[in-house]
Amino acid sequence: MTSPDLRVHVPDDIANGLDRLWAALAQPGCSFSSPQRIDMTLVARAAADHQPRPDTTMPEPILRAVEAVAVGAHHITAEWVDQLEADGVRRLTYLEILGVVALANAADTLAFGLGLTSPTLKRIAGNPTGGVDPEAAIKGGWAPTVGQAFAHNALSALPDLHTAKLDFTESMYLAGPLILDLDFARDGLTRDQIELVATRTSRLNECFF
Repeated sequence: MTSPDLRVHVPDDIANGLDRLWAALAQPGCSFSSPQRIDMTLVARAAADHQPRPDTTMPEPILRAVEAVAVGAHHITAEWVDQLEADGVRRLTYLEILGVVALANAADTLAFGLGLTSPTLKRIAGNPTGGVDPEAAIKGGWAPTVGQAFAHNALSALPDLHTAKLDFTESMYLAGPLILDLDFARDGLTRDQIELVATRTSRLNECFF
């Protein structure tokens, strides 16, 4: 008896979306260089896998924040973020940590589910860009946003990560204009089925907003 072939065919839009996301995360960001952002993904991955922390020169408060976002998000409170700021981690710096780690975790989880291996990211030369949307401010959240803080614009203060998040969301879930299309179907799944999967995933990940 021949064992069934359980390999999953990965559609091009999803594979390309993963590639674009990893490329974006390897770029220099607002407060961190390319090597530092890559180190964050490795520290987060080690925490998720219950492995020792990789060698890195980043300060301890940064590393604690990376690990908290990676595996202890349910413990993050307004008071925790206040203490992080008192330890020298600015709100925008925390936001960049949040964006890099959350997006990397999402990519790692998807790759694992599809039987793919997450790539080894190439370190790019260059200093942090300082790129921040000038309209960003604290508006109901724990970090700056452009407009009132909601899930969809959580990373909007940092244009590079906000763009990466939107692009990844479109390739994995729905493009923005389709959010209100309740009759939309994708790859054989109706909108109701898509939302059932999304809701169950959010519940398992304790994702509330």
